[in-house]
Amino acid sequence: MKKTICLLCLLGLATLHAQEENDSSDAPPTPQGSYLTVNILSPIAFETPRYRFGYILPLNKKWMVGLDAGYGDQSITFTTIDRIKSEDYRLFEFRTEIYYILPVARKSIHYLSLEVGYLNHQETFFDDFFKSGPSDTKIAYDSADYERIRGAITLKYGAFYELWEQIGLNVYYGIGVRQRDNSYLNIVESGISQSDESPSVDDDRNEYGFFNDYYRREGKHIGLNLQLGFKLYYQFK
Repeated sequence: MKKTICLLCLLGLATLHAQEENDSSDAPPTPQGSYLTVNILSPIAFETPRYRFGYILPLNKKWMVGLDAGYGDQSITFTTIDRIKSEDYRLFEFRTEIYYILPVARKSIHYLSLEVGYLNHQETFFDDFFKSGPSDTKIAYDSADYERIRGAITLKYGAFYELWEQIGLNVYYGIGVRQRDNSYLNIVESGISQSDESPSVDDDRNEYGFFNDYYRREGKHIGLNLQLGFKLYYQFK
């Protein structure tokens, strides 16, 4: 399912790019007003759905600044993958971004941007385990309060494609670095503890092992941050 969505996103991006090749003009466009945005993919973000809204303000013909805020919990969103038994899901995030408008002769505004983001994800997990310490000792629990704090900095390339008057699509992709800090609190242990070389505590239920390991490793971890996104926008003129 995830691969299908990514392929559809890439196909949509290629289609928009091809259309713009036919509509290119000689002079590079400049922003005519601020943008109100809503992220299309975040409400169906598999394990961490949330609603994300943003505002982008032009400073001059070359620079813009933006702020995004997102929030989700189990009462207003739904998850598409039941990776672990859980309840009390809650997530909020903030992203700030500075845009440099590229001097390209296209109908739409193209840009490079630098984004700095913060995310806090809390959830109570049941009947599972996590990996603790440098030896990745597996600690099984009946219940545990999980918290993930993530900070990221990402370099992005994107464009604003007008679909109708004042309404359009902001398409972007990017690469950067993120730091994730997983912690487990209020643990009710099941009495099982084993080293990483032993069989998994939860082998039979680990259907989505790749995703689960992302949450099961306690502590701080640095990794690659990849983005591909679509935002609907309304432009104030």
